[in-house]
Amino acid sequence: MNKKKQIAIITGGAKRIGASICRRLHKANIDLIIHYKSSSKEAKLLQNELNEKRKNSASLIQADLLESKSYSKIINEAIKMLETAYASRSNDPYIIDSIGWAYYLVNDFSKAEKYLKRAVELMPDDPIVNDHYGDILWKLNRKIQARYFWENVLKMDDVEEEMLDKINIKLAEGLEKL
Repeated sequence: MNKKKQIAIITGGAKRIGASICRRLHKANIDLIIHYKSSSKEAKLLQNELNEKRKNSASLIQADLLESKSYSKIINEAIKMLETAYASRSNDPYIIDSIGWAYYLVNDFSKAEKYLKRAVELMPDDPIVNDHYGDILWKLNRKIQARYFWENVLKMDDVEEEMLDKINIKLAEGLEKL
């Protein structure tokens, strides 16, 4: 059985409460991307501390979150971390879906489609994966196929009500209304 690899981005994670959250999540076996704005020294010390406990489990990203250009920097760092995880677990559908979704977020739709298609093949009954795949198909102007995957989500068990509502909006109006 595949265990889902979890990765968290902690904003302001270098010191005080943020560092405490990082340590607690790391102890729960979650890999981290630790964001800092200007606390470089504290961030590097925390990264070293965590990586000594579990190799390559913490990485850093410096960014001013008040600048919109910082968002793509953070997503690109997450992509690097996910690709590292993918290199060691290339058939993990959770990692594959996460990489595909990260590429979607940076508008690299062809790469996103490659990963999300594979995630659907590995987890055909997962509503989130089917929703993600529908979204990328819509962006690639394959709207009939997108609707097929969104409609599949409506037939699945244990789908959260919020997701069902969003799927119904997508089916009626497309992605543009969300």
